[in-house]
Amino acid sequence: MRVEQALTDSGVDGRSYLEKIVQLSVNVPAVQKSVLLTQLGRTLESALSDIGDIEPFNEVRWPDVLAEVVFPLVNSMRDVRRYAVSARGTVRALRGQVELSDLLGLEAIRVLMPDAFNALADAKAALTTTSDIGYGGGQRDESHLKAQIDKIIEEAGEHEAVARALIDRLFPAGLHHIDNNNYGSDWLNTWVQERRVAHPDVLSLYQGETVLADCQDIPM
Repeated sequence: MRVEQALTDSGVDGRSYLEKIVQLSVNVPAVQKSVLLTQLGRTLESALSDIGDIEPFNEVRWPDVLAEVVFPLVNSMRDVRRYAVSARGTVRALRGQVELSDLLGLEAIRVLMPDAFNALADAKAALTTTSDIGYGGGQRDESHLKAQIDKIIEEAGEHEAVARALIDRLFPAGLHHIDNNNYGSDWLNTWVQERRVAHPDVLSLYQGETVLADCQDIPM
């Protein structure tokens, strides 16, 4: 990601340039999804095993985040390894500050869907601004917020369903812009107590840590 961005900043299409470096293609048999799921679980467990108790962790929410956000992006053992390495570093850095299932969901987007993650980084307001419509909050122009959400979904490309699931599972306030499901400001206290990224302060903690992580190489 760093090399690609550096080339792009220099006026070169970084992604296309890197794809041209290696001309040899090797056909590798696809790994069955059931095998990938098993390996994902084992590799992630191993990566986090020596960190100790990781709280807060909502074990009820995690299966949905895994099934709808993380696993649909995993297509190879290379994806599994890259994701586990990235998750390990971020979990170690933010243990206790960000709810684990939220963190693991966002790490999948950061590593395996980087264009959508970049759009997400610019959409903090859209993802965390609550709506008190129906609670006496009145109407306001939120077209700029909706545009931020639309950008995330657009950048997700073929993984639009993953982007929508991410908003549904991690950013309830953002649902206002895709299905008119409203969460009032009274939810903010709950989200911050649970250390969920749905709260802007918790999301800021995660984003600050991953900015530092992006300055380091992720083993391939």
